[in-house]
Amino acid sequence: MAGTCSGEYCVGKEPVSEIEKKYQELLETLSPEQEEVITEYCNAIFSSGADTEKFFYRLGLKDGLNLKNTVKSVLEMIS
Repeated sequence: MAGTCSGEYCVGKEPVSEIEKKYQELLETLSPEQEEVITEYCNAIFSSGADTEKFFYRLGLKDGLNLKNTVKSVLEMIS
């Protein structure tokens, strides 16, 4: 089923469930210290992604409010 994503969320070309399975298999081969390092690395990546999303969300929100005010001003001028 690798390479097909009918209805499933995908990362790359594999369904997330397949990637999760491979990730869990990998973790089982690691020592507790190695597993902790990998987990901390993954958490840092996700945290960084969340910060980026928040930054662009706020930027888009600011742009939207500026656009609203511009449209409001134009409408007042033509009224």
